[in-house]
Amino acid sequence: MNFLLTFPTTCAAVYVLRKPIKRWPVAFYLCAIALDTLYLASGFIVLPRWLWGILVELVQRCELALALFAIVMLIGCLDSTSRLHRRLSPIRGELSIIAWILAMSHVTVYAVSYLPRLLSTNNLDENIVVSMAVALILLALLTVLGITSLNVVKRIMTATTWNRAQRLSYVFFGLVFCHSFWRRQLCTAESPRSDRCSYTPPSSEPTRSCA
Repeated sequence: MNFLLTFPTTCAAVYVLRKPIKRWPVAFYLCAIALDTLYLASGFIVLPRWLWGILVELVQRCELALALFAIVMLIGCLDSTSRLHRRLSPIRGELSIIAWILAMSHVTVYAVSYLPRLLSTNNLDENIVVSMAVALILLALLTVLGITSLNVVKRIMTATTWNRAQRLSYVFFGLVFCHSFWRRQLCTAESPRSDRCSYTPPSSEPTRSCA
């Protein structure tokens, strides 16, 4: 599975589930939290390899969150009079919150892995510095986009201010690709000489891989 498969699958799921998402958003928020929790728990419990593989693609590599953010951005690009825009526009906020929740486990895992190395003065790789710097900017943008997606926040913001905040999503997506590039460069550089980026555990344990 990769993003070319994840994105159209997510688009179809969002379209089919648009009414339930609008009617019961909290249920979908809880599902996103459950998915995050399952992924984080996989570091302590043994999961079937097929399930671990799905979690790696959707959660560790942040593909599901990125697909949802992409959908939110594309909805905003649609003609406001089009049928597709009218059907999906009402759930843009809910999709953003779901994506924000899903992205948090990705942030948590990589922060725990790389922050100690970033704070260390020994053998500090410039790829780590660049990747983490971009990641911190992404986290700030992610926080802004997530908070401004909450209905209670939207109600106290002017339309002009809210629209300006949402335009940050374009910067966010540009930095996502930069972050992904540097992270892969880091993994490629490290994998031949260490297991800090990936490892292959015994067959009874799930296999972690570089995002």
